[in-house]
Amino acid sequence: MALIINTKGTVDDLKEYRSGVLILKNKLLAKNKSETKLIDLSDMKDETKLDKNFFVSWTQNNKAWLLVVGLVILVVVELIVGVFYMLWQALSFLFWSLVLFVLSRLLQIRLEFLNILKIVLVASVVPLLISVLNILFQDKILDMVSIGVFVFYASIWIYHLKPVSK
Repeated sequence: MALIINTKGTVDDLKEYRSGVLILKNKLLAKNKSETKLIDLSDMKDETKLDKNFFVSWTQNNKAWLLVVGLVILVVVELIVGVFYMLWQALSFLFWSLVLFVLSRLLQIRLEFLNILKIVLVASVVPLLISVLNILFQDKILDMVSIGVFVFYASIWIYHLKPVSK
């Protein structure tokens, strides 16, 4: 099998191969064991003309189709980004739960991991709302405020909770 692209070649360039495709300037030659097909591309020149006018008229005629395709692409991208964002949030909740679990053990406050996870979820509400503001205004101070509010809420709640009696 051979694939030859030679815009200055001839049909004879494919003779030495049993099968293959030869692309010339205005011809396409496909050959296998039993047959050889020659397609003259110069006949299709007017049909395959791609220029600015073609694209402008095509987009004018297919506005509804382009709108539907664009909306579908937008929804799919938003779903993918949303799934990754939710996974990121879940992983960060688990990470902070683990950090606070270790911290509670160091402070000799015996809390169950599930209770700490609940604390992390509740303590994350206000910082998530602050992060929405951060998306709108792009401010580093809001990042620090968000983390500070989370640490404040989580530490105060863990400190004031009664340990699990075993």
